[in-house]
Amino acid sequence: MAGSIGFQNQKTYSPDFKMTVLSYLETHSQSEAARYFAVFPSTTSANWLRMYRKSGYQVGTAMG
Repeated sequence: MAGSIGFQNQKTYSPDFKMTVLSYLETHSQSEAARYFAVFPSTTSANWLRMYRKSGYQVGTAMG
């Protein structure tokens, strides 16, 4: 499964990449964003969005 492979790799994403994904989420679903950017599990982008709403861009490097 692609989702389990992505999870096992424990990728680290740059703050700019995370912001790109968050921008994409403005007009697409979490599952669409996960497939488009190969970010698994799809809840990862939801976590980034929650952190962004709480703390803004400054925490970009701290977002999972």
